[in-house]
Amino acid sequence: MTPIGVAIAAPLPSLPSVARELERRGYQSAWVFDSRRDATIQAAVLAQNTSTITIGTNTALAFPRSPTMLAMAAWDINELSRGRFSVGLGNLGMTLMSERFSAEASLPAKRMREYMSAMQAVWRQNLGEEAFFDGQFYKVLRPGPGGLVTRGTPGDVPGLLLAAQTGAMLRAATGLADGVIGPAFASEKFVTDWALPLVADGLDAAGRSRSSFAVHQGLVVSIDHDRQVAMDRARRQVAWLARQKNYDPIFRESGDAELAQEAQKAAKQGPLPLSAFSDTVTQRYAVVATPDEAQQRLSAWGRHVDHLILSTPWVDLAPAEHADAFAAMVESCAPGR
Repeated sequence: MTPIGVAIAAPLPSLPSVARELERRGYQSAWVFDSRRDATIQAAVLAQNTSTITIGTNTALAFPRSPTMLAMAAWDINELSRGRFSVGLGNLGMTLMSERFSAEASLPAKRMREYMSAMQAVWRQNLGEEAFFDGQFYKVLRPGPGGLVTRGTPGDVPGLLLAAQTGAMLRAATGLADGVIGPAFASEKFVTDWALPLVADGLDAAGRSRSSFAVHQGLVVSIDHDRQVAMDRARRQVAWLARQKNYDPIFRESGDAELAQEAQKAAKQGPLPLSAFSDTVTQRYAVVATPDEAQQRLSAWGRHVDHLILSTPWVDLAPAEHADAFAAMVESCAPGR
């Protein structure tokens, strides 16, 4: 069965108990991300409070951080977890990067390729190699204090993943990363007809085999005993996603470009009527199911990718309602349930 993980958004004191519950239920991974909390701190908390589950960031924002500093943090988290950590790098739009993070994000694909190369140079230095990187945006021209000191073996190097939903980022991932993290939601058509062929082409150009590269895909999962409740939660989420211009490639490649354009136009004037998002459209971008149907829906997705990362709808959900939705997803989608 395709490995399944869960994206966790919880207060730091709650992270250990949530992750241990995922371990108990047989999930293979737990994922944290930069939002209102730092992804690397969350990952360190998980590393110290779990024993078997793999840990990843989906994602840690690259450009607001020095690649050397993030490489050091990733190495330490991997050491803390005894080899269970992968750092997933991400990016946001140029305006948000500038206005919230005071970070430069022009030429994002080229910048990300350099960023990954710089991180890998730091890790190679930890293996005792004379590895340096001198790029347009990033440089690693010196080892750490005291010169080159061997800190580990190749097995101690963290996994390196790249979040990608554009062709340029997918090519960057296939050239340098251990795998790709697809967007937090998608349609099957987007994955099978657009993303996977680009992955295959990129790996072929890089002289790499598909077996050396892991495709992770996010899924919005809405589970409730009342199918209409599950559908309404997912519908609000998909409508909100359609209003975000950075998700245009997903809707375009899925055949819903006009719907996304209308959603973005309506967002400037008021909310787009949810009736524009039929049950069929909603289920194109979200797994909507009763508890008894959840496993079957996930197995269909598992045919396409190497790893699934599940998350719940959150738009317009009160904290208690979101907690109920999360609990229903974790229980219903548990591997081997």
